[in-house]
Amino acid sequence: MSNDLREQLVKAGVVSEKQAHQADKEQKRQSKGRQKPRKGERGKQADSGNTRRAEQAQQAKAERDRQLNRQREEAKERKAAKAQTRQMARAERLNDPKGDIPYHFQVANRIKHIYVTPEQQRALSAGKLSIAVIGETHYLLPPATAERLKGISSEVTVVSADPNGEDSGDAHADDQVPHDLMW
Repeated sequence: MSNDLREQLVKAGVVSEKQAHQADKEQKRQSKGRQKPRKGERGKQADSGNTRRAEQAQQAKAERDRQLNRQREEAKERKAAKAQTRQMARAERLNDPKGDIPYHFQVANRIKHIYVTPEQQRALSAGKLSIAVIGETHYLLPPATAERLKGISSEVTVVSADPNGEDSGDAHADDQVPHDLMW
């Protein structure tokens, strides 16, 4: 409203001074192109967007937490299985500190050896003993125990001779090479 018209309406008693002042404010807001929301409408749109984002963030955080907990549980299970295999291997090992004959075997394209007694060498060749490799440690074990350890943990490698003296699928199965050949 222009000042002249406003003054005339106030003098005539059609509007009060306060109403005229509010009409001026409203006119200025409209001319700027942005209208402030009224007191009750102020946060409705912003609140609904914020609550939606907050709920999504909370769901994403809960999913991350579940995934981290699952990974922690799997790590605990692996650690427990590893400890169980080591404990079982130590309890049932037949390693003899007096062994002085190196028994050579292959693990992952590498030749390893373990020192055994003559009796253990014969038992290994006959398939009555197995070698369980856990990390860098070699254990002489009964075949059933070695297979049980392999079932508990995938980190266990079991090496054993065929009790029948035959290697299945071996290209040199017809060759007469003894398993207890000393190098």
